[in-house]
Amino acid sequence: MTEAHGQYSIKAKQPERFHQTHLFRKTLTIIESHHFRLQARRFALDLFDKSVMRRIVLEEEDSELESDATSSQESE
Repeated sequence: MTEAHGQYSIKAKQPERFHQTHLFRKTLTIIESHHFRLQARRFALDLFDKSVMRRIVLEEEDSELESDATSSQESE
């Protein structure tokens, strides 16, 4: 069994794990702190559902908007 086949079988057996934002964030942290080839990075990230990344990006945009609104109110 190849490594790729093993990872895809994990996704098939436990697909709910690849919808979890905290696991995606942890994966990003590991990928950022070690040297991996682009192909390996892409493979790991592609295991996750695309909605997970969307949720993380939208959360960050929402929190930035809230902090901008708070700082502009404080300066008034």
